[in-house]
Amino acid sequence: MVKIKMVYVAPSANIEAYRPKFFSELFAGLRQAYGPPSKSYSEPVLNAYGVKYDAHRAVGMGNQDVISIIEQAGEGGRTEAIAGMLAEYNRAAQAPKTANPLQ
Repeated sequence: MVKIKMVYVAPSANIEAYRPKFFSELFAGLRQAYGPPSKSYSEPVLNAYGVKYDAHRAVGMGNQDVISIIEQAGEGGRTEAIAGMLAEYNRAAQAPKTANPLQ
């Protein structure tokens, strides 16, 4: 396995028997299963209309693997849970970042 990415999206309409997962629920579950994260923080982000939100991030690192949770805050937001190999995480961290034209 190199990387698995799961995206949890809150629907804009009510769907019977569907209960979306939010960052706080996923974070609590991973914390219970794997212990406290190596790093947990919030950062300001802007949506496409320039509205500012605080997005939460958490990263848990093992000897060879990494689990991260990324909140895409705001209306139509989502939470991403990404599990992968430490080598892939380090490679992606060193890749050039795309500049946000809104910031």
